[in-house]
Amino acid sequence: MNFKNEVFNSFSDIWRLSIVSVEGKPITVGSIVIGLFFLILGIYLSKKFVKKFVDFSSDKFNLDKSSKYLLELILFYLSLSIVVLFSLKLANIPITIFTLLGGAVAIGLGFGSQTIINNFLSGLVIILERPIKVGDFVNNDGILSEVESIGLRSTKLKSFGNQHVFIPNSKIIDSQLVNYTYKNNIVRTGVNFGISYNTDIGIIGDVILTSLKKHNKILSSPNPKLIFINFGDSSLDFRIEFSLKINNVDDKRFIESDVRYMLFSLFKKHNISIPFPQRDLHINYVKKIDETLGPNTQLPSS
Repeated sequence: MNFKNEVFNSFSDIWRLSIVSVEGKPITVGSIVIGLFFLILGIYLSKKFVKKFVDFSSDKFNLDKSSKYLLELILFYLSLSIVVLFSLKLANIPITIFTLLGGAVAIGLGFGSQTIINNFLSGLVIILERPIKVGDFVNNDGILSEVESIGLRSTKLKSFGNQHVFIPNSKIIDSQLVNYTYKNNIVRTGVNFGISYNTDIGIIGDVILTSLKKHNKILSSPNPKLIFINFGDSSLDFRIEFSLKINNVDDKRFIESDVRYMLFSLFKKHNISIPFPQRDLHINYVKKIDETLGPNTQLPSS
């Protein structure tokens, strides 16, 4: 019994142990443990509450993917701020302590935190200005990728190869990033091809455009266009342009592939040839014979 009392008394002493006193209020081990407990519990409950509230709002007001993410992000950081302040109150830690600590930390981390602060501010600009949104399809170094999330430090993209790329927010603000779906998810794209000079180009346009309109994912408005690009070295060069509505990063690649299959079948059906590159080769036989036999050599006549 005495042993239990000693353990309880020792635990009680540690619990009431004052680490530091700020503005006449002691900060004890117990108050810090209570503050940490409510902080962890508050973060967990905040995530659950915010997710359920956003899901409810999304169903009720028919929010799109980007608006839903933005609402969830704002509500989470707002609830996180309330939880942090409440946890500090329970731990008897006044907010004014961060004024003192902030000056010391700023001196030590001022130079090293420039990149972090830059990315943080850039993240706020992206969230508020919305040059890109969650669910947008962007061109990242020639690869079509979907914006999965926008954090306060970096933005996460997902490519068609299921690869995730994390781009610092400052890079998005400072550099050019093509957003295919800034206003809607309709994308204008095209496929290049070449045909033989012997082809009757009068029938090309009608045949291709008629077949193209049969594809269920190619939009009829704006209309597909056939463009005569150039007189190539070996072929007449054309480009077929069309619009499509993409719902994921694979749609653009697969539909362009479908168009290439369609063109190949049409060319086989109408006997339209796709020429190979051609080059004229000139061989100077006389010079070669002179070098071998001599310039005065008489060749037999036929």
